[in-house]
Amino acid sequence: MKYDKVVRIGVNWGSLDQELLAQFMDENARRAQPWDAKPVMYQALVESALTSAAYACELGYNPDNIIISCKVSGVQDLISVYRELARRCDYALHLGLTEAGMGTKGTVASSVALGILAQ
Repeated sequence: MKYDKVVRIGVNWGSLDQELLAQFMDENARRAQPWDAKPVMYQALVESALTSAAYACELGYNPDNIIISCKVSGVQDLISVYRELARRCDYALHLGLTEAGMGTKGTVASSVALGILAQ
């Protein structure tokens, strides 16, 4: 790329590709023992982010200049999604808990999630 700049690729519940989510939900429904919906949504978030990052690389972006962000609003959701991202890729990860809340509640929720993931 001309300027060799860092790019953040972000995915969140609201921007998740509905066709991709439907595909994962359909695959899950065919399992002998289907998962609950939440792990399937985690899987779709992770896959969407990694697919977008791979596409950016195909376009010529340096993988070292790609940062992945999957925004979720629950502490356990954030931990699950980012653990899977860390397991499946070497991209830099932008950690952040959306809608963590105001004041002490938001500070505690964000601190707990980020503290666990920073280990």
